[in-house]
Amino acid sequence: MLLDSDLVLDLSHPDFVMSGLRKPSTLRLNHLITLRRSMVQRRLGELSLQTHAVLVEKLCSLLNG
Repeated sequence: MLLDSDLVLDLSHPDFVMSGLRKPSTLRLNHLITLRRSMVQRRLGELSLQTHAVLVEKLCSLLNG
C-alpha cells in the first residue's frame, strides 16, 4: 500500500535512469534513518530539481502533520 509520503521511481519516472537504481523502487519518507558516512558504500545517482522539490514538499507535509 502506497502512502502519500511515498515516491515511486519506476521505469516510467523521468528520473529513473539518472537515479542509478537497477529496478523500480519506492522512496518511503516515513521510514527515514540516518547513517554514518562510513556505512555508505557508493553513490548511486541523482534526482532532478523537480523531483527534489516533490520530496521536500512530501517530507514537510509528513513532518508538519
